[in-house]
Amino acid sequence: MKRLLIITSIIVLSIIYYFYSIELEKKTFIQNINDQRIEKNEDMYKSESSPLFNSDYKIEYFPPNIDFKVIAKINRLTNNDTIKFVTSKGTSKAYLKFALLEFKLKEKIHKLPIYKSFKQSNKNEILLCFNDKTNGISTYEGGRYIDISFKNAQRIEIDFNKAYNPFCVYNAKYICPIPPKENFIDEEIIAGEKIYLN
Repeated sequence: MKRLLIITSIIVLSIIYYFYSIELEKKTFIQNINDQRIEKNEDMYKSESSPLFNSDYKIEYFPPNIDFKVIAKINRLTNNDTIKFVTSKGTSKAYLKFALLEFKLKEKIHKLPIYKSFKQSNKNEILLCFNDKTNGISTYEGGRYIDISFKNAQRIEIDFNKAYNPFCVYNAKYICPIPPKENFIDEEIIAGEKIYLN
């Protein structure tokens, strides 16, 4: 009887610790995202190279949500196709279709192409752009970006809470590529930056 009580106590304490750890992870995640947003906003308003330099506009975000942070498998492509993106100015810009990111979100498997620019100083920089079901409703209709750095890994973290609007959204003098149709995620990505209302 005493042994059963000890085993039961250990199980209960383990369950309590498990849920405590999850809650602590969520709180830490939310705090980190909010801190990053504060830092980013300061840079956006103070940097002369920013489209929001000295602007009164306040960037709006969805609340941080850890469910939109995923680990993606990187499937390298043996044949790298050249893809021409239409830009916000109606011109085109060529990218190298580099790999497919495969990840699970909301119990569904998604595959998202990533690209490399032919003119980039950092060979590890990858263009991750996407459209989703929130476009034109609560987010920019032309899609959003996420900054990632690739270093020959087989898996990589994608945090949609860091999704942001391209600079052309805030200032028409900037030129930005528009995600192609194959970069559509058939979900509502209610994470990251919201639509810009001038």
